[in-house]
Amino acid sequence: MPNGRPGPARSDQVSPVLRVYLHTFGCKANQYDTEVVRQRLEAAGCTIVEASGTADVAVVNSCTVTHVGEAKMRGLVRRLARRRPDIRTVVMGCAAAVDDGTLAALPGVVAVRGGAEPDAVLEALRLPIPAVRDGLLRRFARGTRAWLKIQDGCDEHCTFCATVVARGRNRSRPVEDLVAEARLLARYAEEIVLTGVHIGAYGNDGSDGRWSLGRLAEHLVRPSRMEIWVMNADGSDQRQLTNLGGANFAPYFHPDGRRILFASNHRDPRSRNFDLYLIDLDGSNLRQVTFDAAFDGFPMFSPDGTRLVFASNRHGAVPGETNIFIADWAEPAR
Repeated sequence: MPNGRPGPARSDQVSPVLRVYLHTFGCKANQYDTEVVRQRLEAAGCTIVEASGTADVAVVNSCTVTHVGEAKMRGLVRRLARRRPDIRTVVMGCAAAVDDGTLAALPGVVAVRGGAEPDAVLEALRLPIPAVRDGLLRRFARGTRAWLKIQDGCDEHCTFCATVVARGRNRSRPVEDLVAEARLLARYAEEIVLTGVHIGAYGNDGSDGRWSLGRLAEHLVRPSRMEIWVMNADGSDQRQLTNLGGANFAPYFHPDGRRILFASNHRDPRSRNFDLYLIDLDGSNLRQVTFDAAFDGFPMFSPDGTRLVFASNRHGAVPGETNIFIADWAEPAR
């Protein structure tokens, strides 16, 4: 190469299988970034190991929020080199982005790569760059909870914070990518937590002015199959009342004790529109109570059964706005 530095390995080159140890300092955004790196390393043919003593390579994702965190990170890098003198360490992340040469001088460190670009780590290790299908994270290696990073960077420029230097400006990820990634993560995770550097700024970067954090959450949370059941107060005599498909939720007894009012989206092919329905306690006589293209949910009766209160998106000043409505109760036609 003209500059004397080796270039990245091409995907058709054969590289030995490397055992890689991963360690993360800092926030959930850093943990997400490490998972993306893990996925790319595995796609390149590497084996991820739990014990640093068996690793050929270590990738340390660093944090620069506090001096204590940076000190712990430097201590870990030194311990890795003492325990395994031939280990090659790549330091990535926020502290790496603002490094003045201190990290690069640590024993065993072969590269310092600021930010969270996984291919920069692979290039530093001269690993083949695998073809990327879509760049989406498919699962977290451990646990039943996954992080979904919706944006990176920050535009606040607080004088005490190095984040804007380490992470750059606010950058929101496309909604379509986030929804697709959430579906992939949901195959393995029971819970998905939205994360980022400044998630409240999602959509403020002009990437898509229609989107905000609230509207993103609406598209990520898709009701699934829920049916209405009843039972005695002691848990006995459990009976299923509905078998409608879709999401049937927020049931409320009519004061006469013989009927139940609830919200359901079973008649909407897109599963977004909820209306209110009434059903007898034996599961018969299902009747639709509200008819609106907006969301109607969380119904409650007044004690005497003459008034109905519910939440709805109808007549909202902005999309997604929810207000409380009160109506006189009229028995629906059978």
